Amino acid sequence: DGADLDRVRAGLSPIAANLAVAHPDTNKDIRPLVNTLLEAYNGLVTLTTSAIYIPLLAAAFVLLIAAANLANLLLARAAYRSREIAIRLAIGATRWRIVRGLLIESLLLATVAWVLAVGFSWLGLTISASHTAPQLPYWRIKMDVRLLGTLAAIALVTTGLFGLAPAVYASRRATADGLKEGGRLSMPPKVRRWTHALLVGQFAVTLALLNGAGLAAKRFFNFYAADRSVQTSDTVTTFIRLPAQTYATRDQRVAFHDRLRARLLSVPGVTASTIASAAPFSPAGRRQLTSIDGQPTTEPPPDVMTVVVEPSYFHTVVRGLVLGEPFSELHGTPGHEAAIVNQQFASVYLGDGNPIGRRLEIRPPTARRTYLREADAPAPPVSAVIVGIAPDIRQIRDAVPMVYLPFRAEVPAVVTLMVRGSGGSRPLVSDVRDAVNAIDPDLALGVVRTLDELRDRSRAGAADMATHLAKVGGLALVFSGVGLYSAMAYAVRRRTQEIAVRMALGAQATQVRWLFLKTGA
Repeated sequence: DGADLDRVRAGLSPIAANLAVAHPDTNKDIRPLVNTLLEAYNGLVTLTTSAIYIPLLAAAFVLLIAAANLANLLLARAAYRSREIAIRLAIGATRWRIVRGLLIESLLLATVAWVLAVGFSWLGLTISASHTAPQLPYWRIKMDVRLLGTLAAIALVTTGLFGLAPAVYASRRATADGLKEGGRLSMPPKVRRWTHALLVGQFAVTLALLNGAGLAAKRFFNFYAADRSVQTSDTVTTFIRLPAQTYATRDQRVAFHDRLRARLLSVPGVTASTIASAAPFSPAGRRQLTSIDGQPTTEPPPDVMTVVVEPSYFHTVVRGLVLGEPFSELHGTPGHEAAIVNQQFASVYLGDGNPIGRRLEIRPPTARRTYLREADAPAPPVSAVIVGIAPDIRQIRDAVPMVYLPFRAEVPAVVTLMVRGSGGSRPLVSDVRDAVNAIDPDLALGVVRTLDELRDRSRAGAADMATHLAKVGGLALVFSGVGLYSAMAYAVRRRTQEIAVRMALGAQATQVRWLFLKTGA
């Protein structure tokens, strides 16, 4: 039946309090972080609300274009059949009977549309399920009664609404007007104005979709440009969690990572190794920028992304610095507090002057969040001197203001290990496992992925959105073109006698073509 979040938090709080008493070293100031499934899913795959509603909105636009085509066709047919309808009214048929007959024709179109929609939906779900199965192994994507009912409702409502207006229009016209206009060669002016309005609306919606596709494509190419600053080839990543029972002190954690780096660099084919609190293209921590050169920032302080890195990070993963120097082994020790900021940070907070040598102060938020838990105890602020400017790289989405801190300043227990080799990424996986097992056989590694894989996964949302909008925009353009062609062809066919009369009176073929192009049928 589901549970209220407040009830779940209230139920878990006593458990967390008991664990804090029983295990003060690991559970002090720790309480459970309770999220909904959607919030947790967002944190893992960066699914956002816009990623859900934008494709639905695009599909609704395409449906609107198709409905406008339908209304255009039915309106033109109703105008063409005005003489027939006028005769039927003259001999005693009621308006409701006329409307009912025209609506039945529309419902037949809706039935055909529903059958085709079910077929295309089944095909689309089958293809989608085959592509997403590796990423969503526990998900079952299938058609059900709700989907079939939704498709039927959309078909009936759309066809009913857009078929009702032409039917009512045709039945409400006076019998004498219908008999007079039924013999005309051209479409009545009122009907022609509605036809033109529907065509203009179709192309306006199509241009909006194509504009959205262009913006999504621009965002994707911005990702591509930002990612060129990261060396992704032949690099594998995995996370290491050092247990507090074995590695309780900073010196023990530093010694482990020093031994691991030395062992990895001694392996033939391994060219570089480094650690960081977060790899590129993955979630990173956030802190509050409280002051720059002793001057307080805005209230509340702005958030900046922070990553703790080893000195080797800037030649192993990042293609060097834009300005200044990388960290040394001395940075992070008492009296040598240092920080490296990215270009976005320098642009937003440091202005046009020389950023090297300026001092910033950052502090963790009041509640430090991770995926599984939340700590309430605030950490002390960090004051550091800027020693370098790094290029903008992405963590999850667009490049944002970022601060890099030296590893020895904090020595976190959970880090991401990144190793680059010269013989491809596949042999590195076993080399990393062997090196870790040789130092601590009880230590388990996280999932091993290549940086290329992390990059592609982080781009997937933007790439999928751009591809989807491009396809939908192309489909909308095709529908609009078909609608314009149909309206033009229908008008030409109705005015065949008029065209013949014009040409018999001396009009040239070019003049006739220009007449239709100028008036839009």
